[in-house]
This record gives sequence, C-alpha cells and structure tokens, in this order.
Amino acid sequence: MLNRIMPNPRRSSLSSLASCLALGLACFFPLSAMAGTTSETGLSRINHYPPHSYKGHSQVFQSVQGPDGVIYMTNYGAVFTWDGQRWGKIPVPGSGFLYGISVLDEERFAVCGINTIGLIEPDGRGGWAFRSLAPDLPEAYQDALGEVWDMAATPEGLFFFTRRAMIRWKDGTAKVWPFETEKMIYGFWSGSSIYVQNLDDGLYRLDGDNLVPL
Repeated sequence: MLNRIMPNPRRSSLSSLASCLALGLACFFPLSAMAGTTSETGLSRINHYPPHSYKGHSQVFQSVQGPDGVIYMTNYGAVFTWDGQRWGKIPVPGSGFLYGISVLDEERFAVCGINTIGLIEPDGRGGWAFRSLAPDLPEAYQDALGEVWDMAATPEGLFFFTRRAMIRWKDGTAKVWPFETEKMIYGFWSGSSIYVQNLDDGLYRLDGDNLVPL
C-alpha cells in the first residue's frame, strides 16, 4: 500500500495568507502611487491674502480688472491694486469705505463710497490720483452725500445712487433726483435705460430727465 502524504493544514493556511497579502499589496501600491501624482490635477491654485499682506481693511467691497490687466479693489479710504506680484495703493482723501468701482475707459475709473464720488485718473507721473466730483454737485449735496452705495457707467452718463438720491454726472455737469423715502433706493442700467427701485413706492425708469413710474 502506498503511503499518502497529507498536506500540513498550518502550512496551507500560511501560504493562503501570504497570497492574500501579496495580492492586496499589489493592488494598493499602484493606486497609492496614482493618487499621489494625480490628486491635484485640474484644481485651481488659490492664494489667500490676509489684510496685513496689503496693509488695508479686511473688507473689500468690489473689484474690477482694468485694461492693463491689473485688479483694482475698493477698501477703506483707498483703492488697492494687484498686478499678480505686487500690491499698490491709490489713496482717496476724505473717504471712508469705498463701495463701488467701474472702468470708464483706458485711463479712468469711477469710484463711490461714504461721502465720496469721483474719478481715478493718471497723475502725470506714472501713477494714479483721485479727483472728487463733489464740487460739480449742487451746493446742498457737496458735503452731505452720505452713503453712495452703487454706480452705473452708461452711455447716458455716470450714475451714482445714494440712499435717497440719484446723481448723474455727464460732461462736467451733475444733476440730482431726490427721492422721498423712509427706506432707500436701488438703481441699475438695463437694456438702454436707467431704472430706480424705490422701496416705498415702486419702480421708475429714467426717460430723458424725467422719472416715469412703471
């Protein structure tokens, strides 16, 4: 009779365990290597700039990109600029928070804020300077603008919106439309017209120099 050699159960179990471990490691390492090289593929790079990096206030209300590719941002008492490498600062004397900024053309920006409406223009020395438009206003408004929340640069002129008045500046002349309201107004350009929302009594459209209720 031939003697049958029986397999060692312990050795078989160890062999099976080793095979499982080898297969698991073979699956794990290629995936890990792939994850390490592709986990950031397609993600945008985001840089965070705290206020101390540009030496300004933490609140930036609005930003635009100028024709020169530079980013212009409204802040407290100044417009900050960022060219991708360096910060710059354009002081706006006599202002507080600046809320709005618009590109007018290749060399001019309009800004508005607390008691502030004006233009940022070349200073003739390779920099920028602020020019207030308040002297063009009727005398009653020159020192009492209050909060100028927003603006609209349009073919019909440059419009500024305070809590209770709309101002149009065009060709060096300013016109003011006051509103009787206990709340405030909002203005915007749409299509080919300026619209004003009076929170007390509805929507208006500017037709020439007349506000027409809708």
